[in-house]
Amino acid sequence: MLPQPPRHPPLLAVLATFASEILAVYWSLLRLMVPTLLLVKALELGGATHWLAKALAPLMTLVSRLAPSRGLRAFLNALPLLLDVHPDASVWI
Repeated sequence: MLPQPPRHPPLLAVLATFASEILAVYWSLLRLMVPTLLLVKALELGGATHWLAKALAPLMTLVSRLAPSRGLRAFLNALPLLLDVHPDASVWI
C-alpha cells in the first residue's frame, strides 16, 4: 500500500486566515496611529510644536546631531513607535 500524501487545507480557508491576520495587524496599527496623529496635528495647529522645538533644541542637537527643527520632526515622526505598547510588535528602524 502506498503512503497517502498529506492533506492541505482548502485554499479558501488559507485565504480567510490570511485576510483575518492582515485585518488584525491593520486594526492594531490604526488604533495606535490615528489618535497619535490627531494629537500631533492638534499640537501643531496650536503652536506647541514651535515652542517645543525651541525648548528641546539643545537636546535634539545632542541626540540626533541634526538641526533642532529636523530633530523635533524626527522625534514627532517616531512618537507612534515610542508609544507602542504591544509586547509582540517588532519594530524595524
